[in-house]
Amino acid sequence: MIRSFDWRDFPSLHRNRNDGIWLDTSLALTRWMGLVPAGALLATFAPATGIFTYVTDSEDANGDQIVGQFFLSPGRSNARLTFISPEELVESPAVFRLLDYLAARAGDRGALNLLAEVNERSAAYEVLRLAGYAIYARQRVWDLSQSKKISNLFWRQVKEKDEYHVHYLYNSLVPALVQQTEPPPWENMSGLIFEHEGEVLGYVHLSYGPKGILAQPIVHPDTDHAEELLASIFAAVPNVRSRPVYLCVRSHQAWLTPFLEDMDLEAGPHQAVMVKRLVVSLKEPARQAKKAGIENVQPETSTYSIVEENGKSETQSPSRPIESLL
Repeated sequence: MIRSFDWRDFPSLHRNRNDGIWLDTSLALTRWMGLVPAGALLATFAPATGIFTYVTDSEDANGDQIVGQFFLSPGRSNARLTFISPEELVESPAVFRLLDYLAARAGDRGALNLLAEVNERSAAYEVLRLAGYAIYARQRVWDLSQSKKISNLFWRQVKEKDEYHVHYLYNSLVPALVQQTEPPPWENMSGLIFEHEGEVLGYVHLSYGPKGILAQPIVHPDTDHAEELLASIFAAVPNVRSRPVYLCVRSHQAWLTPFLEDMDLEAGPHQAVMVKRLVVSLKEPARQAKKAGIENVQPETSTYSIVEENGKSETQSPSRPIESLL
């Protein structure tokens, strides 16, 4: 049985708060780890927080409780897995049931995708693959706080007038698969701009939290200043206030990696950025139109919810909620 987290589960979750698998890198690096149990408890009284936490009862995990959580920001179409705990039970059959349940509940609340970031060499990676998650990008995180501060001669804070240029840079360098899955940076544009001879050749999106700051760069390869750009990011980030600054480099920006290696920075593990599609577009053949002699009719595209049960995919009308998998 899988049920919603309630206050009686708080002691167990608190004990295992440091023994879970973090599946949202930005949250793990920028927010206090205590957000997980605190957020789970708060959400039981205030569902509008967008934090949804579920647990398996003891019979689902041979006497141990497994907790899973996802976050869905109001008005967004992507939900994010935040953690599964404890790590030692990640390969338990109960985890697969819990993951399917989380996907169903995210779909009920209007999410189109459920995202997760995981170490490619971990058992959790294999579990997510078997649970229907697919890789749409790869990434690695570097600790910029270890870099030697140099004067910021390149970056400036982004302004409203830069939005068009960020659009162009993003659409030019970010693969379509990523663009189709994640919201573009201008939905919450906050960061740094590198401009050379009137052309924007770099943008760094910044995510702030009490624990740290995560920077994600998009740099055009047609620049002669890559090494200096990377080395000066730390000095350019505003309002650091003694917090560490991390640089998350996606696979489509992997050409930056040799420069970071030359800076002798500490790097995290290689991560897979994964998605489980909760809806799919189905094209209906216009057979009736052809029978009527109407030519050049475009197929009608409809969106259907996807439910996976016992390894089989089923479709549902968008007007019906995703039913419970258990």
